[in-house]
Amino acid sequence: DTETTGLPQNRYDRPENLKNWPHIVQLAWILFDDEGKAIELKEYILKQKVRIPPSATEIHGITNTIMEEKGVNPKTVLTEFLKAIKRTKIIVAHNIDYDVPIVEAEFLRNGFEKQLKKVDKICTMKVGKNICKIPGAYDDYKYPTLIELFKKCFYDYATSFTSLYDKHNALMDAGLTAKCFFKLKELNKIKK
Repeated sequence: DTETTGLPQNRYDRPENLKNWPHIVQLAWILFDDEGKAIELKEYILKQKVRIPPSATEIHGITNTIMEEKGVNPKTVLTEFLKAIKRTKIIVAHNIDYDVPIVEAEFLRNGFEKQLKKVDKICTMKVGKNICKIPGAYDDYKYPTLIELFKKCFYDYATSFTSLYDKHNALMDAGLTAKCFFKLKELNKIKK
């Protein structure tokens, strides 16, 4: 999961148009083995050369001071992430169409080639749409937020837990996404 300096100006733009894409300020991932056991858990604040706008800090709580004090060089983080990508068969994310181009732009910005095209991807948000069945516009269901999907998958536990969920956090979001993914697999909503 990612937390960023903001939103892209055009979410349909190519990652190569770097000015369109926000910078990643937090990147987290959890790597699982074939039995669903977590074998790697990483979380980094990236020390970017750009400032984090107050509007982004309101969402994820990462300030410029935190970035300066705890941030790691983006190339170092992306090198670690690339090692994890090479060990996996599938990338799972909630709203993967948002995260993938942001990560690809960050790779390009730091002198890497795009890395995610060859890896299979699953979006828990898209899978969750017809499970949560939340009314949306135009007689269709809306995409659930991660918390909405988590509540649907784990109602008893989620009610007390989600009241504690305040700011976005890449590691917490990665963990919630993983729990939803494995629950959806258990329910045969995901076949991989």
